[in-house]
Amino acid sequence: MDFFDPNSKFSQIMGTVFDYAKLGLLVLILSIPVVTAGAAVTAAMSVGMKIARNEAPGLWKPFWKSFRENFRQSVPLTIIIVVLFGLLGMDWKYVMEQESTTLIRVLRAGIFIAAALAAMISLYIFPILARYDLKNRQIVRNAAVYAIVNFPKNLLALGILILGLWLMDWAVPLLPVILLALPSVLIRYMSVVCVSSFAKSEARAREGENGE
Repeated sequence: MDFFDPNSKFSQIMGTVFDYAKLGLLVLILSIPVVTAGAAVTAAMSVGMKIARNEAPGLWKPFWKSFRENFRQSVPLTIIIVVLFGLLGMDWKYVMEQESTTLIRVLRAGIFIAAALAAMISLYIFPILARYDLKNRQIVRNAAVYAIVNFPKNLLALGILILGLWLMDWAVPLLPVILLALPSVLIRYMSVVCVSSFAKSEARAREGENGE
């Protein structure tokens, strides 16, 4: 096998790896102002899902096209997510500082579950924005449905996120590598999950229309 043949399986796999690495880097850089994070993730998921469908769309032009088109709608969604997790983070910090009574343990469990569910819903908000022309209320509602329907897959995505955050704290010298790898891996994983989930939903919608 010629590993350097652009048509070889190895070259294709490495090309896909580098494409998702580029998307992860773009998300990382464009998320620094915070309010632009949603648009960056939306653009990355738009391109990532096309790569997962083997549409080979290129990267730069479709990324910036999606970023511009979805920027305005993504900002309020981004702010809501940031505020929500900020509040959950403050609540978690508060209960962790309290004496471990039965009530406090229940509160800790409740906050953890709420944060996990919010994270799972957030995983689908920007992919849905990238794929469909919907109002924000509809996007959040559909994201909640996908969070429930794909619960086992979402647990794995949540595990990847938690592992990445833990490694950032545990392996500080590798922080630059982890910062690049974490968004890249999540974009790839969620691109594959969303392509499959959205295709099934669209197929059911077509069947419903044909059955009428």
